[in-house]
Amino acid sequence: MFYNDTNPGEKVLVLDMDGTLANLYADPEWLEKLRSEDPAPYVEAEAMWDMWELARTLEEMQMNGWRVVIVSWLSKDASPKYAAAIRRAKREWLADWSVPWDECHFVRYGSPKNQVVKNLPAGSWLVDDDKKVREHWETGKGQTIDPTATHDLPALLREKFLPGNPSK
Repeated sequence: MFYNDTNPGEKVLVLDMDGTLANLYADPEWLEKLRSEDPAPYVEAEAMWDMWELARTLEEMQMNGWRVVIVSWLSKDASPKYAAAIRRAKREWLADWSVPWDECHFVRYGSPKNQVVKNLPAGSWLVDDDKKVREHWETGKGQTIDPTATHDLPALLREKFLPGNPSK
């Protein structure tokens, strides 16, 4: 069982990074750089959203009892040295953009994201641009958001998870 039904009131939002928060794929040479173990695409990626609004929204969610978790894959077949460089680059990217989080996991490429977070309650939410990842998440009783289907992720999160919040 991937999900823990012992704490049904807990609220967890899991966020992917690449293609969800960070526009890694805007660099036309991103794949070649990753294959040559160059961390530049992770360091230089532009934000996909108004990050001030996203940070404010995530902070409000945390104040309203949400646990915010980042789960992001490393590059496929990354050497240990490159994996360490990616982890460092991703943590720095999150810090540079002031993304608040309670847990952060950078895991082997292809790892099932619903198995990464400990004590994940049923009904937890995942925001991920990868359709297969979202489908796998949903089979384990979770719910998902496709960030590519909106033009304003912070507004969508506020509307969905902070209804009636006066700072909306």
